[in-house]
Amino acid sequence: MKTRSDRVLLLLFVLSLPVCVWAWLFWIPLLLFFPVVPCFCLQLWMCRVVRSWWLRAIPALPTLVLGGLALFFLVRDSGWDRLGAFIFGVGTIAPAVGVLFGWAVYLLQRHSLSRRTRGVIVLVLVLIGCVAMAMVEVLTDPDYAMKSVAKVLLFLGCVGVYVLASRERLGWFQKPAWRDLKQALVLAALTFFGILGGYALLSPWLDLSAVPGALAGGAGVTAEIFPLVALYITLCNSLLEEIFFRGFAFLTLRRHCAPALTWGFSAGSFAVYHVSIMDGWFHPAVFLLFTLGLAAAGALFNFLDRRGSIWNGWLVHMAANLAINLIGMRMFGIF
Repeated sequence: MKTRSDRVLLLLFVLSLPVCVWAWLFWIPLLLFFPVVPCFCLQLWMCRVVRSWWLRAIPALPTLVLGGLALFFLVRDSGWDRLGAFIFGVGTIAPAVGVLFGWAVYLLQRHSLSRRTRGVIVLVLVLIGCVAMAMVEVLTDPDYAMKSVAKVLLFLGCVGVYVLASRERLGWFQKPAWRDLKQALVLAALTFFGILGGYALLSPWLDLSAVPGALAGGAGVTAEIFPLVALYITLCNSLLEEIFFRGFAFLTLRRHCAPALTWGFSAGSFAVYHVSIMDGWFHPAVFLLFTLGLAAAGALFNFLDRRGSIWNGWLVHMAANLAINLIGMRMFGIF
Protein backbone atom coordinates (compact mmCIF):
# COMPACT_ATOMS: atom_id res chain seq x y z
CA MET A 1 0.00 0.00 0.00
CA LYS A 2 1.54 3.29 -1.06
CA THR A 3 -0.78 5.79 0.58
CA ARG A 4 -3.83 6.10 2.78
CA SER A 5 -5.94 6.63 -0.35
CA ASP A 6 -4.86 3.23 -1.66
CA ARG A 7 -5.89 1.55 1.58
CA VAL A 8 -9.27 3.32 1.51
CA LEU A 9 -9.89 2.25 -2.10
CA LEU A 10 -9.10 -1.38 -1.29
CA LEU A 11 -11.28 -1.28 1.83
CA LEU A 12 -14.23 0.14 -0.16
CA PHE A 13 -13.78 -2.58 -2.75
CA VAL A 14 -13.82 -5.33 -0.12
CA LEU A 15 -16.84 -3.84 1.66
CA SER A 16 -18.83 -3.37 -1.56
CA LEU A 17 -18.51 -6.98 -2.71
CA PRO A 18 -20.89 -8.39 -0.03
CA VAL A 19 -23.43 -5.76 -1.07
CA CYS A 20 -23.27 -7.06 -4.65
CA VAL A 21 -23.78 -10.63 -3.42
CA TRP A 22 -26.72 -9.52 -1.24
CA ALA A 23 -28.24 -7.63 -4.19
CA TRP A 24 -27.93 -10.73 -6.39
CA LEU A 25 -29.87 -12.76 -3.81
CA PHE A 26 -32.45 -10.24 -2.62
CA TRP A 27 -32.55 -7.04 -4.71
CA ILE A 28 -31.39 -7.61 -8.27
CA PRO A 29 -32.29 -4.11 -9.58
CA LEU A 30 -29.48 -2.76 -7.37
CA LEU A 31 -27.02 -4.55 -9.67
CA LEU A 32 -27.92 -2.16 -12.47
CA PHE A 33 -25.79 0.57 -10.86
CA PHE A 34 -24.05 -0.58 -7.66
CA PRO A 35 -21.20 -2.55 -9.36
CA VAL A 36 -19.81 0.86 -10.33
CA VAL A 37 -18.41 1.05 -6.79
CA PRO A 38 -16.26 -2.13 -6.60
CA CYS A 39 -15.15 -1.86 -10.23
CA PHE A 40 -14.11 1.76 -9.82
CA CYS A 41 -12.28 1.18 -6.53
CA LEU A 42 -10.45 -1.92 -7.79
CA GLN A 43 -9.51 -0.32 -11.11
CA LEU A 44 -8.13 2.86 -9.56
CA TRP A 45 -6.32 0.90 -6.85
CA MET A 46 -4.69 -1.41 -9.38
CA CYS A 47 -3.71 1.50 -11.63
CA ARG A 48 -2.02 3.18 -8.67
CA VAL A 49 -0.35 0.11 -7.16
CA VAL A 50 0.15 -2.52 -9.88
CA ARG A 51 2.65 -1.94 -12.69
CA SER A 52 1.70 -4.85 -14.93
CA TRP A 53 -0.72 -3.71 -17.64
CA TRP A 54 -2.41 -7.10 -18.03
CA LEU A 55 -3.14 -7.21 -14.28
CA ARG A 56 -4.65 -3.76 -14.54
CA ALA A 57 -7.20 -5.20 -16.99
CA ILE A 58 -8.67 -7.59 -14.37
CA PRO A 59 -11.47 -5.19 -13.26
CA ALA A 60 -12.77 -5.26 -16.84
CA LEU A 61 -13.52 -9.00 -16.61
CA PRO A 62 -17.13 -8.61 -15.34
CA THR A 63 -17.87 -6.35 -18.30
CA LEU A 64 -16.32 -8.83 -20.73
CA VAL A 65 -18.20 -11.79 -19.23
CA LEU A 66 -21.56 -10.04 -19.21
CA GLY A 67 -20.95 -8.63 -22.68
CA GLY A 68 -20.04 -12.12 -23.94
CA LEU A 69 -23.23 -13.59 -22.47
CA ALA A 70 -25.27 -10.80 -24.08
CA LEU A 71 -23.66 -11.53 -27.45
CA PHE A 72 -24.24 -15.28 -27.02
CA PHE A 73 -27.97 -14.85 -26.39
CA LEU A 74 -28.25 -12.29 -29.17
CA VAL A 75 -26.78 -14.73 -31.68
CA ARG A 76 -29.26 -17.44 -30.66
CA ASP A 77 -32.03 -14.96 -31.57
CA SER A 78 -35.25 -16.23 -30.07
CA GLY A 79 -37.70 -14.21 -28.03
CA TRP A 80 -36.37 -15.24 -24.63
CA ASP A 81 -32.78 -15.11 -25.87
CA ARG A 82 -33.22 -11.51 -26.95
CA LEU A 83 -34.55 -10.76 -23.48
CA GLY A 84 -31.47 -12.40 -21.98
CA ALA A 85 -29.23 -10.41 -24.32
CA PHE A 86 -30.91 -7.21 -23.18
CA ILE A 87 -30.59 -8.08 -19.47
CA PHE A 88 -26.91 -8.99 -19.71
CA GLY A 89 -26.25 -6.04 -21.99
CA VAL A 90 -27.74 -3.62 -19.47
CA GLY A 91 -25.77 -5.40 -16.76
CA THR A 92 -22.50 -4.45 -18.46
CA ILE A 93 -23.16 -0.73 -18.01
CA ALA A 94 -22.30 -0.40 -14.31
CA PRO A 95 -19.01 -2.35 -14.34
CA ALA A 96 -17.95 -0.65 -17.58
CA VAL A 97 -18.63 2.78 -16.11
CA GLY A 98 -16.71 1.88 -12.95
CA VAL A 99 -13.67 0.75 -14.96
CA LEU A 100 -13.75 3.81 -17.22
CA PHE A 101 -14.06 6.18 -14.27
CA GLY A 102 -11.15 4.41 -12.57
CA TRP A 103 -8.91 4.90 -15.59
CA ALA A 104 -10.08 8.49 -16.07
CA VAL A 105 -9.28 9.44 -12.48
CA TYR A 106 -5.88 7.72 -12.64
CA LEU A 107 -4.91 9.54 -15.84
CA LEU A 108 -6.13 12.88 -14.49
CA GLN A 109 -4.15 12.38 -11.27
CA ARG A 110 -0.96 12.15 -13.30
CA HIS A 111 -1.42 15.59 -14.84
CA SER A 112 -1.71 19.09 -13.44
CA LEU A 113 -5.25 20.22 -14.19
CA SER A 114 -5.91 23.77 -15.33
CA ARG A 115 -8.80 25.83 -13.96
CA ARG A 116 -10.74 25.39 -17.18
CA THR A 117 -10.26 21.61 -17.10
CA ARG A 118 -11.42 21.44 -13.50
CA GLY A 119 -14.51 23.47 -14.36
CA VAL A 120 -15.33 21.22 -17.31
CA ILE A 121 -14.95 18.14 -15.11
CA VAL A 122 -17.40 19.56 -12.56
CA LEU A 123 -19.92 20.43 -15.29
CA VAL A 124 -19.66 16.97 -16.84
CA LEU A 125 -19.96 15.14 -13.51
CA VAL A 126 -23.05 17.13 -12.48
CA LEU A 127 -24.67 16.32 -15.83
CA ILE A 128 -23.68 12.65 -15.46
CA GLY A 129 -25.23 12.52 -11.98
CA CYS A 130 -28.52 14.02 -13.16
CA VAL A 131 -28.75 12.01 -16.39
CA ALA A 132 -27.80 8.78 -14.62
CA MET A 133 -30.58 9.33 -12.09
CA ALA A 134 -33.01 9.81 -14.96
CA MET A 135 -31.78 6.54 -16.51
CA VAL A 136 -32.26 4.71 -13.21
CA GLU A 137 -35.87 5.87 -13.14
CA VAL A 138 -36.53 4.97 -16.79
CA LEU A 139 -34.79 1.59 -16.83
CA THR A 140 -35.79 0.26 -13.42
CA ASP A 141 -38.99 2.11 -12.43
CA PRO A 142 -37.62 2.08 -8.85
CA ASP A 143 -39.39 2.38 -5.56
CA TYR A 144 -38.29 5.22 -3.32
CA ALA A 145 -35.78 3.14 -1.34
CA MET A 146 -33.94 2.03 -4.47
CA LYS A 147 -34.02 5.54 -5.93
CA SER A 148 -32.56 6.93 -2.70
CA VAL A 149 -29.70 4.42 -2.73
CA ALA A 150 -28.97 5.23 -6.37
CA LYS A 151 -29.03 8.97 -5.65
CA VAL A 152 -26.62 8.70 -2.73
CA LEU A 153 -24.20 6.59 -4.78
CA LEU A 154 -24.38 8.78 -7.87
CA PHE A 155 -24.24 12.20 -6.24
CA LEU A 156 -21.57 11.38 -3.66
CA GLY A 157 -19.77 9.23 -6.22
CA CYS A 158 -19.49 12.13 -8.68
CA VAL A 159 -18.13 14.36 -5.93
CA GLY A 160 -15.70 11.64 -4.84
CA VAL A 161 -14.44 11.11 -8.39
CA TYR A 162 -13.68 14.82 -8.67
CA VAL A 163 -11.88 14.94 -5.33
CA LEU A 164 -9.73 11.95 -6.27
CA ALA A 165 -8.94 13.34 -9.72
CA SER A 166 -8.23 16.93 -8.66
CA ARG A 167 -7.01 16.41 -5.08
CA GLU A 168 -8.83 19.63 -4.28
CA ARG A 169 -10.05 20.47 -0.80
CA LEU A 170 -13.80 20.98 -0.64
CA GLY A 171 -14.23 23.31 2.33
CA TRP A 172 -18.03 23.41 2.12
CA PHE A 173 -18.67 22.63 5.78
CA GLN A 174 -16.92 25.56 7.41
CA LYS A 175 -18.71 27.20 10.30
CA PRO A 176 -20.95 30.00 8.98
CA ALA A 177 -20.77 33.53 10.37
CA TRP A 178 -23.38 34.22 13.04
CA ARG A 179 -24.85 37.06 10.95
CA ASP A 180 -25.35 34.73 7.97
CA LEU A 181 -26.78 32.02 10.21
CA LYS A 182 -29.36 34.41 11.69
CA GLN A 183 -30.32 35.48 8.18
CA ALA A 184 -30.76 31.84 7.17
CA LEU A 185 -32.91 31.10 10.24
CA VAL A 186 -35.22 34.03 9.45
CA LEU A 187 -35.49 32.94 5.81
CA ALA A 188 -36.15 29.36 6.90
CA ALA A 189 -39.07 30.49 9.06
CA LEU A 190 -40.44 32.71 6.28
CA THR A 191 -40.08 29.87 3.76
CA PHE A 192 -41.84 27.37 6.01
CA PHE A 193 -44.82 29.57 6.80
CA GLY A 194 -44.87 31.04 3.30
CA ILE A 195 -45.27 27.62 1.66
CA LEU A 196 -47.96 26.56 4.12
CA GLY A 197 -49.73 29.89 3.75
CA GLY A 198 -49.52 29.76 -0.03
CA TYR A 199 -50.98 26.28 -0.04
CA ALA A 200 -53.83 27.38 2.23
CA LEU A 201 -54.63 30.30 -0.06
CA LEU A 202 -54.31 28.43 -3.37
CA SER A 203 -55.70 25.04 -2.35
CA PRO A 204 -59.21 25.83 -3.66
CA TRP A 205 -57.73 26.25 -7.17
CA LEU A 206 -55.07 23.50 -7.02
CA ASP A 207 -55.96 19.96 -8.01
CA LEU A 208 -53.30 17.83 -6.30
CA SER A 209 -55.41 14.69 -6.10
CA ALA A 210 -53.18 12.90 -8.62
CA VAL A 211 -50.03 13.29 -6.50
CA PRO A 212 -50.68 10.49 -3.94
CA GLY A 213 -51.51 8.07 -6.76
CA ALA A 214 -48.39 9.10 -8.69
CA LEU A 215 -46.22 8.56 -5.61
CA ALA A 216 -47.82 5.23 -4.75
CA GLY A 217 -47.70 3.92 -8.30
CA GLY A 218 -44.34 5.28 -9.36
CA ALA A 219 -42.24 5.28 -6.18
CA GLY A 220 -44.17 2.92 -3.91
CA VAL A 221 -44.74 5.70 -1.36
CA THR A 222 -47.99 5.06 0.49
CA ALA A 223 -49.65 6.75 3.45
CA GLU A 224 -48.17 4.10 5.78
CA ILE A 225 -44.54 4.84 4.95
CA PHE A 226 -44.82 8.51 3.97
CA PRO A 227 -43.88 9.83 7.46
CA LEU A 228 -40.54 7.98 7.27
CA VAL A 229 -40.00 9.13 3.70
CA ALA A 230 -40.81 12.69 4.77
CA LEU A 231 -38.26 12.50 7.59
CA TYR A 232 -35.57 11.25 5.18
CA ILE A 233 -36.41 13.94 2.60
CA THR A 234 -36.34 16.72 5.19
CA LEU A 235 -33.05 15.80 6.88
CA CYS A 236 -30.95 13.57 4.61
CA ASN A 237 -32.09 14.22 1.07
CA SER A 238 -31.90 17.98 1.55
CA LEU A 239 -28.29 17.70 2.75
CA LEU A 240 -27.39 15.41 -0.15
CA GLU A 241 -28.78 17.92 -2.64
CA GLU A 242 -26.99 20.81 -0.93
CA ILE A 243 -23.71 18.90 -1.21
CA PHE A 244 -24.27 18.17 -4.90
CA PHE A 245 -26.00 21.29 -6.25
CA ARG A 246 -24.55 23.94 -3.92
CA GLY A 247 -21.26 22.54 -2.67
CA PHE A 248 -20.21 20.87 -5.91
CA ALA A 249 -22.15 22.60 -8.72
CA PHE A 250 -21.77 26.07 -7.20
CA LEU A 251 -18.99 26.54 -4.63
CA THR A 252 -16.51 24.27 -6.39
CA LEU A 253 -17.53 25.29 -9.89
CA ARG A 254 -17.19 29.02 -9.19
CA ARG A 255 -13.48 28.55 -8.44
CA HIS A 256 -12.93 27.64 -12.08
CA CYS A 257 -15.75 29.20 -14.15
CA ALA A 258 -17.36 32.59 -14.76
CA PRO A 259 -19.88 33.70 -12.10
CA ALA A 260 -22.80 33.90 -14.55
CA LEU A 261 -22.25 30.32 -15.70
CA THR A 262 -21.85 29.10 -12.13
CA TRP A 263 -25.03 30.69 -10.78
CA GLY A 264 -27.12 29.76 -13.82
CA PHE A 265 -25.88 26.18 -14.08
CA SER A 266 -26.33 25.40 -10.39
CA ALA A 267 -29.84 26.87 -10.15
CA GLY A 268 -30.88 25.48 -13.54
CA SER A 269 -29.65 21.94 -12.92
CA PHE A 270 -31.36 21.96 -9.50
CA ALA A 271 -34.69 22.98 -11.09
CA VAL A 272 -34.53 20.65 -14.10
CA TYR A 273 -33.56 17.68 -11.94
CA HIS A 274 -36.57 18.16 -9.67
CA VAL A 275 -39.20 18.87 -12.31
CA SER A 276 -38.06 15.82 -14.29
CA ILE A 277 -39.25 13.55 -11.47
CA MET A 278 -42.62 15.33 -11.26
CA ASP A 279 -43.56 14.93 -14.94
CA GLY A 280 -47.29 14.31 -15.30
CA TRP A 281 -48.19 15.30 -11.76
CA PHE A 282 -49.66 18.71 -12.49
CA HIS A 283 -51.29 20.87 -15.14
CA PRO A 284 -48.63 22.30 -17.52
CA ALA A 285 -49.13 25.84 -16.17
CA VAL A 286 -48.52 24.64 -12.60
CA PHE A 287 -45.59 22.59 -13.86
CA LEU A 288 -44.00 25.71 -15.38
CA LEU A 289 -44.62 27.61 -12.16
CA PHE A 290 -42.84 24.87 -10.21
CA THR A 291 -39.87 25.03 -12.61
CA LEU A 292 -39.47 28.77 -12.20
CA GLY A 293 -39.95 28.51 -8.46
CA LEU A 294 -37.31 25.80 -8.14
CA ALA A 295 -34.84 27.80 -10.21
CA ALA A 296 -35.46 30.82 -7.95
CA ALA A 297 -35.02 28.58 -4.89
CA GLY A 298 -31.73 27.29 -6.29
CA ALA A 299 -30.52 30.87 -6.82
CA LEU A 300 -31.57 31.74 -3.25
CA PHE A 301 -29.66 28.77 -1.84
CA ASN A 302 -26.62 29.85 -3.86
CA PHE A 303 -26.90 33.34 -2.37
CA LEU A 304 -27.05 31.95 1.15
CA ASP A 305 -24.02 29.73 0.54
CA ARG A 306 -21.98 32.33 -1.35
CA ARG A 307 -19.46 32.74 1.50
CA GLY A 308 -18.39 29.11 1.23
CA SER A 309 -20.59 27.17 3.69
CA ILE A 310 -23.59 25.04 2.75
CA TRP A 311 -25.14 25.09 6.24
CA ASN A 312 -27.17 28.25 5.60
CA GLY A 313 -28.76 26.93 2.43
CA TRP A 314 -29.41 23.59 4.11
CA LEU A 315 -31.45 25.24 6.88
CA VAL A 316 -33.76 26.92 4.36
CA HIS A 317 -33.88 23.77 2.22
CA MET A 318 -34.94 21.73 5.26
CA ALA A 319 -37.65 24.24 6.10
CA ALA A 320 -39.01 24.13 2.54
CA ASN A 321 -38.98 20.32 2.49
CA LEU A 322 -40.65 20.15 5.90
CA ALA A 323 -43.49 22.41 4.75
CA ILE A 324 -43.96 20.46 1.51
CA ASN A 325 -43.96 17.17 3.39
CA LEU A 326 -46.59 18.47 5.80
CA ILE A 327 -48.73 19.31 2.77
CA GLY A 328 -48.02 15.80 1.50
CA MET A 329 -49.25 14.32 4.75
CA ARG A 330 -52.39 16.36 4.33
CA MET A 331 -52.89 15.00 0.81
CA PHE A 332 -52.37 11.43 2.04
CA GLY A 333 -54.98 12.01 4.75
CA ILE A 334 -52.53 11.40 7.59
CA PHE A 335 -53.91 14.46 9.40
